[in-house]
Amino acid sequence: MCPSLAIGDFSRATHLSVKTLRHCHRIGLLEPTDVDQDTGHRRYTTEQIPTAQIIRRLRTLEMPLDEIQAVIAAPDVAARNDLIAAHLS
Repeated sequence: MCPSLAIGDFSRATHLSVKTLRHCHRIGLLEPTDVDQDTGHRRYTTEQIPTAQIIRRLRTLEMPLDEIQAVIAAPDVAARNDLIAAHLS
């Protein structure tokens, strides 16, 4: 199994704020691998870091979260590139 990180550690590893990670979870953009039912504490795996980095990079390009969601869900690289190019133009 892949190592897991508490939300604060994941935040530091990805440079996404805890507030942003919670929002991404609420909208289904980046869901934690585990949420403790008693405390609500979120845990992420190290395998999720690349996705979080993509989110952070696209946010620096001022891409709205719904468009980022479409990029992440795109079926292939060409479709992803088309979505990013459309945003940039």
